[in-house]
Amino acid sequence: MIRQTYIVLTVILILCSLTTANRCPCELVVNENPTISNTDLASLSSFMDDDSTKDYIVQVADSIPSTNEDQEMANLYPLIRQRKSLSTTRRRFKRPSWAAVGKRSFTLIRKRPSWAQVESGTYYVPIDGPHQNYVDYIRTLPLNPLPEVYGFHSNADITKDQQETQTLFDSILLTLPKQTTGGEGRTPSVVMDELAADILSKLPADFDTEAIGKKYPVLYNESMNTVLRQEIIRYNRLTSEVRKTLADLRKAIKGLVLMSSELEEVFNAMFIGKVPNAWAAKSYPSLKPLGSYLNDLMARLKFLQNWIQNGPPFVFWISGFFFTQSFLTGVLQNYARKYTIPIDKLAFEFDVLQEDNDMPNRPDDGAFIKGLFLEGARWNKTTRVIDESLPKVLFDALPIIWLRPGITENFATVNTYSCPVYKTSARRGVLSTTGHSTNFVLLIELPSDQTKRHWINRGVAALCQLDD
Repeated sequence: MIRQTYIVLTVILILCSLTTANRCPCELVVNENPTISNTDLASLSSFMDDDSTKDYIVQVADSIPSTNEDQEMANLYPLIRQRKSLSTTRRRFKRPSWAAVGKRSFTLIRKRPSWAQVESGTYYVPIDGPHQNYVDYIRTLPLNPLPEVYGFHSNADITKDQQETQTLFDSILLTLPKQTTGGEGRTPSVVMDELAADILSKLPADFDTEAIGKKYPVLYNESMNTVLRQEIIRYNRLTSEVRKTLADLRKAIKGLVLMSSELEEVFNAMFIGKVPNAWAAKSYPSLKPLGSYLNDLMARLKFLQNWIQNGPPFVFWISGFFFTQSFLTGVLQNYARKYTIPIDKLAFEFDVLQEDNDMPNRPDDGAFIKGLFLEGARWNKTTRVIDESLPKVLFDALPIIWLRPGITENFATVNTYSCPVYKTSARRGVLSTTGHSTNFVLLIELPSDQTKRHWINRGVAALCQLDD
């Protein structure tokens, strides 16, 4: 008896709250002739035990404005509660309270609201009506869900198709025979020997670390010298491995040395246009095929060579660093030592400039960087905020960005999106021995006229290099 009385009181309180609550955008009204008043206690008990009914009561309670009186009511009756902590996905796909209330017999919806789930208006909660109306609406939905259902841009379909095609081609390449003759009667061994010889002819000599150490000594006020020397050591280790494996591979093809399992893996990887595992183990993260990887490696070596010959550049190519975090730490360290500020109190502010490639001089504090690509959005140079991607344009090159060090507590609060920066499009990595991720670099604050959740749903991120 006590339980039934408790249930009746709960339902009465819900109905009273609905009559006093403010009207929602879809103009909910209470029916003038409610049918629930003559319900006996037995049917009411079964009505409340239904799981869908409980979910309905929870959604109705969520629509009640949060006031002190309602809070006291929620404390007394647990069925009426406010849920404040909701995930981004649930907030996007949660059915609004007017749709839940509209299916009950004692409420009516006067008109359809202007609410829609996605921008195109294809997906929405249909108007309350006969069963056939819902069936007809469901039949109008596309067979394959559009990317906008999940908050993605329409370009996400292109990215998905490219990944599926790449996976298919990778599988096909693995089935290619290794012993058939190619054009002009050349065997795969001859082709690989010529390719190895071509790579060796283009690969520059290792950097002279001793001479560079004398030209750029370790200085207290110039951390970039240390960054340069560390980068040279890392690239020398990579180029030495490439040169050694290619030389041994040519000898093995000619029968001068034994074709070991490691050399065979190098042969097979180069034959299908992949980066060998022996190189990847000592390389920077990259998802490029062999040809693009070698071109990218040559560009990085040229970037360091120009730095060695002409001094630090006005604009740093951030994609050219082997260990990007050391460069960022060096910029903060220079500022901290210049103004005698603890480095743990410093962070970066980000100014996106109009220039794309070069600057007439270097900044007094901080550094200019270039080489980032936005995925899932683009940079609008007119409004100077991130904007929706153009149709069929998957990546957008960011202009030069000024990294301005400053004290974190002095930063102004503005509407920005914390855009993650990754080295590759895989967007995943592992923690190295230094405590840094092998893929994630940092978060850059980009001005935005949209909410952060909008760009999170879009999956917007900046990449240091592309996959082609």
